[in-house]
Amino acid sequence: MAPMILMGALIPSHVGRGATGGLAGDMVHRWRQLLLTPRALGMLIYAFAISMANDVLFVVYGIWLEDAFGLSVVALGATAIIIGIAELSGEGLTALLSDRIGLKRVVVGSLVLSTLTYLLFPFFTADLTSAMIALYIVFVVFEYNMVTAISLFTEVLPDARATMMSGYKAASGAGRI
Repeated sequence: MAPMILMGALIPSHVGRGATGGLAGDMVHRWRQLLLTPRALGMLIYAFAISMANDVLFVVYGIWLEDAFGLSVVALGATAIIIGIAELSGEGLTALLSDRIGLKRVVVGSLVLSTLTYLLFPFFTADLTSAMIALYIVFVVFEYNMVTAISLFTEVLPDARATMMSGYKAASGAGRI
C-alpha cells in the first residue's frame, strides 16, 4: 500500500492525459493507433502465433515424458525446474547479447533457431537425458526470442510504448490460451 501512495505522490497528475481529453479517451486512441499501424499489428500477430506454437509443446510435454520415460509426478516437477532455468537463461541471453547483436537480428535469428529446435526435437528424444537437453534448448531459444522481441516491439510506436507492451502481452497470452 505504501508504494502505491508514494507513486501517487511522485507522479504528476497530468501524466497519461493526452489530447483526446482524459485517460479513457487517451487509452482508446492508443489502442486504435496500435491496431491501425500495420507493423504494430504484425508484431501482435507474431506474439500470438509464436506463443501458441510454444504452448502446444508446453501443454503436452508432461504427458509425453510420463508416457515415454515413466516419470512420476515428482520427476515431472523437476522438469519444470529445468524449464524455469531455461527461461531464466533466455532472459540472461537477452540482457547479455541482444543490444550488441541488434534486436532485429536476434528476433529473426532466434525465430529461425526456434523453428530448427522444434524440427530437430524428435531426433533427440531417444533417452531422458537427451529429451531434457532438447527441452532446455527449445525453451532457452523461445524465451530469448520473446524477451528480445519486447524490446524491439516497443520501438515501433515510441509514443505508445506502454500500449505496445500491453498489446504484446495480451496477444501472447491469447496465443497461450
